[in-house]
Amino acid sequence: MSDMKTNIAAQEAFGGAVNSGMREKFDDLVAAESVVHDPAPLVEA
Repeated sequence: MSDMKTNIAAQEAFGGAVNSGMREKFDDLVAAESVVHDPAPLVEA
């Protein structure tokens, strides 16, 4: 897969996880060492 197609697939997977509210999908999409610097209002980091 080309870099562009890989990036689009990653964005679509992340967006799908956000839109579906299925937080468990983030384990597969976000590195474990990622740091939340600015959580949204009323969301616990």
